Amino acid sequence: MTGVVLLIIRILAVISLYAFLGITLFYLWQSFKQDTDFLESNEKINIDFLMNTGTNEEKIIHFNKINIEIGRDENCDLILNDNTVSNRHARIAFHHGHWWVNDLQSTNGTCLNGEIIKNPAIVINGDVISCGKNSFTLILQDETKINPGEIE
Repeated sequence: MTGVVLLIIRILAVISLYAFLGITLFYLWQSFKQDTDFLESNEKINIDFLMNTGTNEEKIIHFNKINIEIGRDENCDLILNDNTVSNRHARIAFHHGHWWVNDLQSTNGTCLNGEIIKNPAIVINGDVISCGKNSFTLILQDETKINPGEIE
């Protein structure tokens, strides 16, 4: 009799484990689908970088994505050919309804409005970000097109 009870308990434990795994995968799939739908529906996410090229000229670089990586690496979105910039120096991303800047453990650090940042920080229109000797001003455009409740 004890063997039958143990077998039933084992079967119930396996069913519970598979049910938990199935529910978890279902919620992950829904989250992924929501993010994908958001990205497809919001093609008008705009952020510009007003770069000071060092020769009293300014250059505007336009992006329409929610993650921008800055560095010397050729896979970065904004490539800065400067030895004072790390390969993967900083990331600017939109989540939780705001644009954020995050230093990616760069050698020389990332500054926001002249202050070195240690933790991710919220950026707003007109903020100046410095990576090594390079600095640029953020121009955030038409933030009303972004539905922050759907990005996390």
